[in-house]
Amino acid sequence: MSDNNINAGPDPSTTVNEASAWLQTFLAFTSTQNVSAFLAEHQAVAAALTHIKTPSMVAKIAGTILSMLAELAAGALNGLGDIKDGAGGGFRDLISAAINDLTGANVELTGGDSSDAGNTKAQDNAAAGAAIFDVLTQMFGGFGNISPDQGAANAKAFLGFGVNFAVVTAFLGIIGGLVPILRVEELKGIGEEVAHALGLGRLTHTAVTPLVRNMIAQPFDLWLRAQLRPDRLAEAQLVRALRSGNMDEATVRQQLAEKGYPDDAIDFLLTDLEERLALGELMTLLLNSDLSEQDVINNLTLLGMPEDQANLRLKAAREQTAKSQQDSLLSALGTSYINGFIDEGTYSAMLDKLPISDEQDQAFRQRIGFEQETPRKRVAFSDVKNAIVANIVDFTYLDTWLAAEGYDPQSNLILNYEVIEAMKTATDKETAKKYKAAQLVKAGKPVPPWLQG
Repeated sequence: MSDNNINAGPDPSTTVNEASAWLQTFLAFTSTQNVSAFLAEHQAVAAALTHIKTPSMVAKIAGTILSMLAELAAGALNGLGDIKDGAGGGFRDLISAAINDLTGANVELTGGDSSDAGNTKAQDNAAAGAAIFDVLTQMFGGFGNISPDQGAANAKAFLGFGVNFAVVTAFLGIIGGLVPILRVEELKGIGEEVAHALGLGRLTHTAVTPLVRNMIAQPFDLWLRAQLRPDRLAEAQLVRALRSGNMDEATVRQQLAEKGYPDDAIDFLLTDLEERLALGELMTLLLNSDLSEQDVINNLTLLGMPEDQANLRLKAAREQTAKSQQDSLLSALGTSYINGFIDEGTYSAMLDKLPISDEQDQAFRQRIGFEQETPRKRVAFSDVKNAIVANIVDFTYLDTWLAAEGYDPQSNLILNYEVIEAMKTATDKETAKKYKAAQLVKAGKPVPPWLQG
C-alpha cells in the first residue's frame, strides 16, 4: 500500500522473523566456539536488532510529530530569550521590581545586547544574589559576634521578612487578577518560586523552633506533667523505698508493672537491686566469726558472681589479709635483725616459718644484707664542728658531710664560718680561711670578705 509521497516499507512481521532467524543462527555458531554464554547472547541480540526495520510510514509520521514539537519548544524558548535579552526591557523591569518588593533588595537587571548575552546573564545572576545576601546580612546586624539579645532580634527580623514576603506574593496575585483576560495573576508564581529557591519555609521553621520549644513546648510540658504526674521513680529507687519501709510491696510492684516488667522480672529486680555488703565488710564479719564461708559465698553469688568465682574471690581475700600481716612481720623482723636486737639464728628461724616462696625468701635476705652493709646514719653538724676544732677531722670531711646532707652553697659558707669561729687559735682560723678561699677560687666563685683577711 502506497501513494505518491509515502512508501509503506517492509512488512514488520517479516523483519522480526528475519531477526529471530539471525539470532538462532548466531547462537548456534557461538555454541561451537569458545565463547561465554553471556557474551554470546549479548552479541546475538545486538546483531539481530539490526534486522528489524520500522515501516517508513510510521517512522515518517513519528518524525513529523517530533519535528513539530521540537520547533514549537524551540520557538517558545527563543521567544522567551528574545523577551529577556532583546528589547524586552519591561520584562526585566518586572523581574527586578518583583525581587525588590519581595526581598527589600535593590536589584536592577541590565539585559545587555546579544553579543555578550551569556556574560550579562551571569552578571545579572551575581548581582541579584549579592543584593539578597547583603539584605540578609544587614538585617542580622552584619558580620561579627552575635549576642543572645542580637540572636532574638535577628529571629524577629527574619519572621518579619518571611511574613512580608508572603504578603507581597499574595498582592502580586491580587494585582494580576485585576486583569483576568491576560491571566497575569500568575505573577504570584514569581514569589512562590523565589521563596522555594531561598528555602524560606524551612528557614522560618528553623528560626521559630527555639521560640516554640522554649516558650510553648517546654513550659506546657512542665504544666502538663504537674497535672498528670506521669513520671515514676527509677527501679533502684523503688526497691530502696520498699526496703526502707517508705513504700509497700504492692505499690512497688504496681509501678514496676507500669514500666512494663513482667511478674518474674519484678521478682528478680526486688532481689537484684537490694543493697549488699562489700567484700571487705564480708571478710571482716568472716574473720570475726559472724559469718561462715558459705554465707560469704552466698552473698557474692547474689551479686551475680558464679559460685566457683565466689570461692576464688574468698580465697584471694583471705590470702590478701594474711599477706598484709606477713608484710608487717617481715618489716619488723628485718628491722630487729639490722639493729642487732635479734641474732642471725633467730632471724633465720622465724623467716623459715613464714609462708613465702623461695624467691621471696632470697630477695628479702638480700635486701636485709644490703641494709646491714650500707651506712644508714651520720653524725650531727655539732659533732663535725667539734671534731674539726679538736683536729680529729679536717675541712675535707666537712665538705663531704655538707654535700651528703644536701646543703646549698650559701648554707655551706655559713656553716664553714660557724666552724672557723669555733676554732681556738688565730693560726687555725687563718689556715681554715685560706683553705676555704682557695676552694672558692678553684671553683670560680667569689670569695666573701670574711675569708680574705
